[in-house]
Amino acid sequence: MSDETSDAYWAVRSTVGLHDAGHVGCLRVSGEAAFDALDGECAADLYLNDGRMRHTLMLSEDATPFADVYVCRDDEDFFVLVEGPPVRAVAQRLVGRAARLGRPIHVEDLRESHVVWQVDGPFAWELVGELVQAEVANLSYASFMHTEDGVCFRAGKTGEYGYILLVAASRAQATWAFLKEAGARFGLVETGIDTLDLCALENGFFSMRHARPEGATPVELQQQWRVSYRKEFTGAVALARRLEEGPARRSTAVSSAVETRRGDLVRSGKRVIGEVYAAGFSPGRRCWVASAQIDTPYAHPGVTQYVVDAGTGAAPIRTHSLPLLHNRSLSVDPRIHVFAHRAEIPLPPLVPGGVR
Repeated sequence: MSDETSDAYWAVRSTVGLHDAGHVGCLRVSGEAAFDALDGECAADLYLNDGRMRHTLMLSEDATPFADVYVCRDDEDFFVLVEGPPVRAVAQRLVGRAARLGRPIHVEDLRESHVVWQVDGPFAWELVGELVQAEVANLSYASFMHTEDGVCFRAGKTGEYGYILLVAASRAQATWAFLKEAGARFGLVETGIDTLDLCALENGFFSMRHARPEGATPVELQQQWRVSYRKEFTGAVALARRLEEGPARRSTAVSSAVETRRGDLVRSGKRVIGEVYAAGFSPGRRCWVASAQIDTPYAHPGVTQYVVDAGTGAAPIRTHSLPLLHNRSLSVDPRIHVFAHRAEIPLPPLVPGGVR
């Protein structure tokens, strides 16, 4: 990990990180068929109050992930934040579903008129509050608010306070300059997508950018909290069948003192019991962290007898419960804390029990 990447990591973990979120698409879905089209293409129940968001998945017919989405109810319309496929592919599925329903729908790509940025970190709320001139600290997770220049979504996958900002393109230059200038007082660092993905990996968040085991569904990926078995949606039949069969493997968090890479095999004795599919070096834990698909009988946290076939030979690993560290935002209370007096905030060890 380069010094620049390490600086970005520590900004997300201790101050504020700012990211030009080109990986996030944003659609506005409206029309008579808006809800039913989304409900038929998204795996979770979408009964939402105005201003609330639901983190879910769109699946392919074989129940493998197609898109990672937030569905956000805005009166009778919806914002849809998309990661994974091009937004036009998501729009095509929604339009196709509406056509089969025989009812009108309008899908607008807001990236044509807006930019999308992310602000993450224990003090992200304080910086974003200065931008929107509102009590952002009172904005609960999985909710959003309209602002003078766009929309502020309380989301994020780093384990810290996180906000996705949808900003009108006409205001983008001025808004970015404000964030940079004001953010300097908070130790702001511009981050890259690799940093966000590493922080998400430390917290067990699924990423469409991580290579996934062939045929893995939410059952194997430990993402069933993002689906409902009470409704019909694309991929529901295949997903229910996989659940009934039971997963042969499931995602498990591991750590290692030596470099661990995608494709490394996990062994118990001489038996191959799994394979790493996402990995990175964690400055917080001072070791390598990874997600591996491990045979279900072996997929338990707290095991120290397994090894991974790393580049330097077999290396001991440890399996873990998630998250892999104590996110600082759990100890920062916007009602009583501010960045200027952060040294007075009592913080537990970043990694309880040591770095491994």
